[in-house]
Amino acid sequence: MNKKKNQQILLSCLIVLLSAVYVAQVIELGKINFLLGRQEKKVASLKEESDSLKLAVSRGENLNNLENKIAEQGYSKMDEVDFLVISASSVAIKD
Repeated sequence: MNKKKNQQILLSCLIVLLSAVYVAQVIELGKINFLLGRQEKKVASLKEESDSLKLAVSRGENLNNLENKIAEQGYSKMDEVDFLVISASSVAIKD
């Protein structure tokens, strides 16, 4: 009888211990899933930011290329615009 009672106590302790280990693992898994979701959101946000920065760099390079082509063709930058004023008396009119 004593041996059977000891086995029942041992079995009960083992069940409690295994249940505690199981609960601890489930809690840890929940934490890991939460942190993983957070990191995935960060990755998605960083990917969007990276894409927008790549687009901005590409636009900047295109502008630089355009400015270089303009300079190669001999055009200069316009700083100030001067307009010619022509009076009506100096223009020939066809009747």
